[in-house]
Amino acid sequence: MEKGWLIILFILVNLLVVQAVDVAYVVKNRANPVYTNILNSKNLSYDVIPDRSIPNTNFMDYNLIFVDDGILKYANYIPISEHNSLIANSYHYDDFGLTEDISFIGANQPLTVYSGHHVIEQVYNRCCDNKGIALPMYYLEEQFVNANFNFLATTTVDGHNTIVGGLDKGEVLGSNILEGNLCFFGIIKTMYWTDATKNLFERCLGFALRDGDDNGDDDGGDDGDDDEGVKVPIPKDGNVLIKLIRVKDNEVILTKLILVPQNNNFYDFENLETDLVLPSDLITGDYDIVLEGFVNDASCNVNYNNALVTRINIRGDS
Repeated sequence: MEKGWLIILFILVNLLVVQAVDVAYVVKNRANPVYTNILNSKNLSYDVIPDRSIPNTNFMDYNLIFVDDGILKYANYIPISEHNSLIANSYHYDDFGLTEDISFIGANQPLTVYSGHHVIEQVYNRCCDNKGIALPMYYLEEQFVNANFNFLATTTVDGHNTIVGGLDKGEVLGSNILEGNLCFFGIIKTMYWTDATKNLFERCLGFALRDGDDNGDDDGGDDGDDDEGVKVPIPKDGNVLIKLIRVKDNEVILTKLILVPQNNNFYDFENLETDLVLPSDLITGDYDIVLEGFVNDASCNVNYNNALVTRINIRGDS
């Protein structure tokens, strides 16, 4: 009899190990198939936790808490600061300790963001829903959040407000110290996502789940190590926009626009030569020189991922 009990206990323990689930997916009522498809594509197992089940859920059983959008009655029961977390919720920013207030932006044209490599990317495939209401994009204002937020996407107005970004384990979140990584995702109208937005969500997911010093920033992205430079076709007369961006605070220091003549083959950015007059009060530090090629033609689909980014260090004796 004792041997039989030991065998049963051994089987139960192994079942518990095998059935461990990666993600606690918290929703108001039902899961969003856009999110579940991404989780499945990453081979992440998940349990859908509806609002009513939050108080009875042991979140210690999961490696990540993912909170979808919607008003949750039991939001205060979710131990965000104790776990790896991804927050795509525009209502409970205060409950989770993210910020005192949240802001949003909408427009009469599709919204864009600066990605982590200072590349402008369109996040929605249209400006408005079927009722003509502008699609919102939520962001955390710089003055209300932890200064150590890692930017994955920011507003294009000044590059300081976090649309997608994360905090590392050990950082302060509200009145708590994070025991896991956290990522905020403010582009929540999933049915209008572009491929670039899907990629941003995957990077946010990677940030929240990463271990050690890996910043998760290369999840699905380009490592920028191309040996042959960046080549883009220019079907009509176009331009190259040059930006000098301070890495420390994402500040655009100067811009310069250069005319590029038509070239139906390829234009190689490596052959571009121009002078930049640096401000006299420029501080020392790391800067990104960003080259973006585009044409002023609505029929031309611009792939801003073709922007070339070069990092330089400016010293006091430069």
